[in-house]
Formats: sequence, structure tokens, C-alpha cells
Amino acid sequence: SSSSSKSKDAGSDVAGSGAASNSSSQSTGKNQLKSSKSAAAAGRSNEPFAVLLNRDPVQGFGLFFQVEGQNLVVGEVFAGSPAALAAEISIGDQLVAVNGVLVRTLPSERVLAIISQSQVIQLSLLRKRQSSFAAGARRMKLQKGPLGFGLACTSNKKQVVVTAVVPHSPAAQFGVQVNDFVLEINGTPAKKLSDKELVKLFAQSQELTVTILSHSA
Repeated sequence: SSSSSKSKDAGSDVAGSGAASNSSSQSTGKNQLKSSKSAAAAGRSNEPFAVLLNRDPVQGFGLFFQVEGQNLVVGEVFAGSPAALAAEISIGDQLVAVNGVLVRTLPSERVLAIISQSQVIQLSLLRKRQSSFAAGARRMKLQKGPLGFGLACTSNKKQVVVTAVVPHSPAAQFGVQVNDFVLEINGTPAKKLSDKELVKLFAQSQELTVTILSHSA
């Protein structure tokens, strides 16, 4: 089985301000990967999708990568960050390429250095396949704030649907929209929860790991 360990470099690289240089132009030819697929389309075809991110002066790109075996995967997406607002990146996504350079051709330290030194990056990611996830679904960690988690939802025994999203709330900062589908909450299929259980869970929790499927996916 593959081991999983968090990368300290990744945390500081994507959360900090970083330098302005970009070192990704060194590789060409076979090391290049071009992808314009959306996350939803890529999820259906199990092919990489591309996301373009601009560094925020405070939050950086808003991503935390961790090492799993030979791969770099998304371990955290920070609310309100460029990565979260892109509304495509999910915890568990595997990093395939940075600015067109395949990560398998470089040491992890070099990949993280490219990210930390960039002001703009294009990431190619592969959606993690899990039996409980629908194609294109995103998993996110919501921290309760002054506005709570910022979303309301209802269950009809077949699916749980988002009925309201509070502006500037944690849910809004992850790009959750009305009519999106809630697939899982803290690892439990959302459709197994009644409206009463949903209300209790939202009221008593300070953090929720939620899997959302866009209604437009």
C-alpha cells in the first residue's frame, strides 16, 4: 500500500506570497501536456483537466499538496482562495502537470519550487476516482464562520439539493451554488440523512467535509 505524508514545502509554497519568477519554460516536446477539458468533462472521461490560477498576495494559490506514494495530490483547498474560487479543484485530485510540464519527469521538490516561484500557474489535474463520488464532484472542507457554513439544503430521499447559499460564507467561497447536489457529508451518503439530521449536523459541527456535484456538471 502507498504511504501518505504531507509536504512542508507545499504548505508554504501555496500559502505564502512566493517569488515572481517562473521556471516552467525549460521543458518542451514530450514533456508538454495540453488540456482544455473542464473538470466535469474530465471526470466523465477520466482524463486530466486544466485550471489556470493567479496568485493572491495573501493566500497564494490556496492549495496544499501532499505526497502519496509517487504522486502529488491535493490535500487541502483553502476557502476563498484562487483554487477554491476556481470551483473545479477537489481534495484528492492528482497533480499531472504544472505549466505544461509533466510532474512525473521532475522530483517533487522541483515541482513545488515551480509553484512557489510562479505568479500564474496552469495545473493539469486528474480527478480522484472513488466509488462514492460522481464524475465531476468536488470534496471540500467547510469551517464554520460567523455566517455558519453558509448553505441550506433539503433531502427528498433520493438526493440532497442546495436550496440557499449565503454570500461571502464558507460555502460561497468554494463556489457552491443553489441547485447543486450534496453527495456526502463527513463520509456519509447525504441521501441517507433526513432534513432533521441535516439541520442537527450543521448546527453541532464546527467543520464539515462535504462532497458537492455542480448542477451544471
